[in-house]
This record gives sequence, C-alpha cells and structure tokens, in this order.
Amino acid sequence: MRLKTGFALIISYGLVAETKSDYGDCGTNSCNQYISDRVCNEDTIGEDSQAPSDDFYRVGVLRSLSSGPETDFATMFAWEQALSDGLMSHVTDLDMLWIDSGSGISGGVQAGLCMRESGVNLVVGPSYSSVAQGASIIGTIYEKNVIGATSTSPLLSDTDSYSYFSRVIPSDNYQGAMLAEYAVNTQGWTKIATISISSEAYFEGITNVFAETAVLLGAQISEALRKIRASGVRVVMIAMEPARDALVIANATGMLDEGWAWLTTESTITTLTSNLWGLPEEKLVDMEKLLHGFIGLVPWMDTEGQTYQDWLSCVDSHYDDTTGMFANLGAMLTAANGNSVEVGKSKAKDMWYGYYYDAMMLALRALNPLTASERLDKRIARTVAIIWQHRVNDQSTRGTRYSGELDILVNVDELRNHN
Repeated sequence: MRLKTGFALIISYGLVAETKSDYGDCGTNSCNQYISDRVCNEDTIGEDSQAPSDDFYRVGVLRSLSSGPETDFATMFAWEQALSDGLMSHVTDLDMLWIDSGSGISGGVQAGLCMRESGVNLVVGPSYSSVAQGASIIGTIYEKNVIGATSTSPLLSDTDSYSYFSRVIPSDNYQGAMLAEYAVNTQGWTKIATISISSEAYFEGITNVFAETAVLLGAQISEALRKIRASGVRVVMIAMEPARDALVIANATGMLDEGWAWLTTESTITTLTSNLWGLPEEKLVDMEKLLHGFIGLVPWMDTEGQTYQDWLSCVDSHYDDTTGMFANLGAMLTAANGNSVEVGKSKAKDMWYGYYYDAMMLALRALNPLTASERLDKRIARTVAIIWQHRVNDQSTRGTRYSGELDILVNVDELRNHN
C-alpha cells in the first residue's frame, strides 16, 4: 500500500524570483569584508571588476548570502590548504567569488546567470537541490561547471539536463534504495506506506512557505495518517520538510507508539544536530522525542580522519581572527547564536559543511593541471572535475572521494590530443 500526499502548484517565475535589488546583498552576520569585496552582482560585473579574462582563475562559492558564514570556514580552509600544498602555484591571478544562491530554482537561475557573466571556471555549492537545479540548467547552456556540496536530489543525475553538474555527496538514489533494502530484506516488512510533501521536488519552484502553509492546515496530513492507521499498515516512510507537523499528529493518534516502525530521510534526522534547512525554531521543538526510534541514513563521514580533524582545528584557530580571509567570521557566528562562542563554533563544525571543503578541494585539483587555453575548454575542465571526483584518497572529509596522484591525468592528455 502506498499513500502519497503532495502539492503541484504552477507559479509564475516572477512570483518566486529574487528581486533584482536584493540579489547579491549580504545579510546581517553573513559576510566579512573579504567576502563582501568578492560578491558577484550585476553592478560589479557591469563595472568590469569581475569581467572574465584569460589569465584570471576564478572559483565561485555558491551559498545564500542571507544566511550565516558557516560554510566559509570549510571553503576557505580548503583554499588555504590547497595553496599551501602548491596547487595553482603557476597562476598569478587567482581568487574566489561568492555567488548568492537565493532560494529555490529561481535563485539558482539567477546565480547561474551571475556565473556566466563573471566568468567563473568552477563553482562549489550549493546546499539545496532546487538551487542546484536552477544553476545547473544555466550551467548546461553556458558550459559552467557546478560541483554540488550537499545537493542530493536524484534529478540532478540526469546528465542530459545537467551536463555540467557533479557532486561530492551521494545521490538520494542510494539512500532510498538502501532504506528499501533494509525494510524489505532485513526486516521483512512488505507493506509500507509513504508520505511525501516537499517543495524541493518540483521544477515549478514552489516555495517552502506554500508547502508549509498547506501542511499547517493539517487536512491532507490528517487524512493520510487516518488512512494509514485504518489500513492496518504499521510501517511508514515519511519524507517532507518540515516533518514536525505530521509527527505531532501521528503522536497524538498513537502512531508513534510500540508496534509502529518509521523510516525517514537524512534531512529529517539531521534536525537533531543542525538546522541545515533553516527551519524556524517552532519546527524543531520536541523533535528529539518525536524522532526517537526512527530509522534513517546519513552519508558516512570520516570524522576520525586527519583531514576532518584538521578542518575542525582550522575553525578553532581562525575563529577569533580580526584580519585576513577569516576576519570576524567567528564574531558573526557568535553574534548570530545568542553571543555564544561554543554554539557558534559548533555551527561552523557541522558535518555537512565538510562537503564544501571537499567541493573546493576538488575544484582546485581539477583546475591545477590545465593550461590557460585548456581551462577555457569547458569540456576538458568538466572531465577533469569528474575524474577527480571519483578517485579515492584521505584528502577529503569523507575520505572516499578523490586522489592527489597525478597518474590519472592520462585522461586529460587523451583529451588534449583530440583538440
């Protein structure tokens, strides 16, 4: 038995697009001076300060400029470490460029246009799949490489639609398949109901507020849960954000009691340790109690590995910086988290931001062996990025992504010979 509730609203692009005047503006406690000087927006591109040039290597950092700088510790650490290891030492003009991800597909499209105008070589990020979809649609048209950080949607595996997209995190195809195998093969559950409401699933760009408002009305969730309970099915897979509203109703009707089994996604489980989705606090209340006993998967991270530990040490060593690349990032995180240094540091050390480290390191290692002319050949740059992504080495926070061994560059040589 399979029950699914959802929304399919088709909304004019203009209703959800970022306003022109707001795009590229840093929010409170979001950008230090170093980042502010390197933000991609139409004004600076128009002044040619970010115009593409053959000898300028530029790596984009795609994140929301209305949120905090948590990811920046990871991307900057990767940048700092790669350069200290001698990567890109042959380049005299190398810099990062922050690109506002906005929100949803429309934000990704606007970010993609900024990628095109500014001439970035590779872009790392974003966190959200819907943003990655928008940016990668434009990236496919204009041959701009996007290396996703925590963008896990299986839709992004469509290489025809997203030809220049790759990622350093597994697709949700693996998560869904592994959960199904656990439920059916390991536990022997053969009757499973599913509930799914997610704005991330729609190309129409439905915003979170539409989905959230509909969920708050409670009608469809209550009806779905009532049908599941009446059916006799006692195994439920729930995939939605925010999940709390449905779980409160399920708890009130005894559906979280003994005798029930619940499966859910990694994004729901991670609300116990971080608020990666930026949900309001009321959507996190009692989640530890509501999720007790739930079964789900999160991507494996080599938390004992040297790279991961070095990243955490980087946060500690640069948290109080007042000059340089990391200047005041710690102060902003402290201010944004109730003036708590401890909470601010824990936010910057969130496991998920390690994927930004991996994406940035991948970008620099992909660009490093290319000549200036080859760098402008998007086919070569994309191929090198994908080659690096599928190598295995301990020089990533996951410990399972790419290698620093130059023997793999035979693939690049083959491409060179065909030019």
